[in-house]
Amino acid sequence: MTSMLIKPFASLDPDVAGTKWFHVIHRGIGRRPVFSTSSEIRSLLNLIDRESERDGLELHAYSILTNHCHLLVRVRLGGLSSALQRVFAVYSRRQNRRLRRDGPLFGSRARVRRIRSSGHWRATVAYIDRNPVDAGLTNSPARYPFGSAWHYSRPAGPPWLRREVIEDFVRCESGTSAYRPADYARVFGHASAPAGAREVVARRLERPEQDEDPLDDLLAAAPVEVRGWLERMARRADGASAGPALVDPRTLKSVLDKARRGRGAWLLEPVRSTDLGIKATRAQRGGVRRDGWSVLACGLLRSACGLTLEEIGGLVGLSVGGVHFQIRCHRRLVVLEGAYKARAEQLLTAALKIDFPGGAPSGLPGALWSE
Repeated sequence: MTSMLIKPFASLDPDVAGTKWFHVIHRGIGRRPVFSTSSEIRSLLNLIDRESERDGLELHAYSILTNHCHLLVRVRLGGLSSALQRVFAVYSRRQNRRLRRDGPLFGSRARVRRIRSSGHWRATVAYIDRNPVDAGLTNSPARYPFGSAWHYSRPAGPPWLRREVIEDFVRCESGTSAYRPADYARVFGHASAPAGAREVVARRLERPEQDEDPLDDLLAAAPVEVRGWLERMARRADGASAGPALVDPRTLKSVLDKARRGRGAWLLEPVRSTDLGIKATRAQRGGVRRDGWSVLACGLLRSACGLTLEEIGGLVGLSVGGVHFQIRCHRRLVVLEGAYKARAEQLLTAALKIDFPGGAPSGLPGALWSE
């Protein structure tokens, strides 16, 4: 069965053609309207289609709202920036001529995030589909005429929408020999891509881009491998820097709170400030640092959710300095205390299963994202 799932993607491996996947979002300047009519939306889509012939820009999913657009594209590495510049520059000139105005139409630059894992790819499609629903424009992605879900809910679509990858993925996930539009909503709907997974996509758009994405590996990993990743994060040279967005902070906090209620108090042995390379305050020497749940919350919210120290402090009720000390404690304990590391692995794995219940998508082989 596995070979049947992977085979359709063999000829679509972007490394063969030197192409990569990206999530693109571009907004009107000051969030002003930039797509007010269906003809304006068609104009943008036609410009993207023109770039597919010139620079190999492939549009696989999209959602266009009044003041911004989301695009899932595949393009030759190095060709995205110039292609997007031409698309939005021409569109802006046309709009300015039509409206008899001048000046910029869009914000400074489109926001672009490289997609490096199957889990991120699947969640991105669902995120793009849900955008008009979350904006209150429709109650179903399939009913919004200015999004790709409208077309995927039908047997065929326009030539500028490259349907083959998503259609093959839906077919593989459904275990069918032919694409069935009714399966699309099931594969990319709430059950397969819950709100937590879409929140991960949103946070990745807001945060600086990471050089790697361990999401697929962690979704498919054995416990010992998850612990290995936690230890590698703890041993990084900069140590306390934010990790990638892997789970929704609300999901992780809920898992931690449930474990705390079920297992009760968890006091850690005192952590010597000399082991952390910092000078501890009196409060840190004998206070919250002994609460294992607080230490674990700060450490995982930083390494697995990519939150800032201020954001973590707001969630756990600590000052920035207190959060920073807790993260240092977490790093030391992950490296030196096997029981602590095992509990961290268990709770992170539980959170991942909530946000990505299907694990790493089987229809997209890991080689698709390899460098």
